Amino acid sequence: MNRAWAEFFGVLRLILTVVSTLLVQAVRFFAWLFKRIIVVPLLVIGDQIVRPYFFTIYSVVVYPALVYLLAVFRGLLVFVRYAIDVFNAFVPPIAGILNAFRLVVVNQRFTGPINRTFDTKESPEQTV
Repeated sequence: MNRAWAEFFGVLRLILTVVSTLLVQAVRFFAWLFKRIIVVPLLVIGDQIVRPYFFTIYSVVVYPALVYLLAVFRGLLVFVRYAIDVFNAFVPPIAGILNAFRLVVVNQRFTGPINRTFDTKESPEQTV
């Protein structure tokens, strides 16, 4: 009985092997066909037509614009560093002069808690 089952499953395995091999080879063939019909022409178009246009656009527009912006920002950096140096040279003497003047007199005497009401009319104890 076991030999009969072994023969049956052996034939079934042989059939499944042949069918799966045919399916795998069909998929490989259609992949090869897809590559030859669609991918290769797109590569040729990309290499021969699109890439030269992109290279031209990059060489004529993008690279000069980026070099120009680099030069502008480097010049701006030099200017800002110089302006900061000038600012650091002039501000301390001016701060010292302004520090010599007393602009506000602060009374630090504490007279007690401040009782304020939020009425629109001022009460006599709020006016000091």
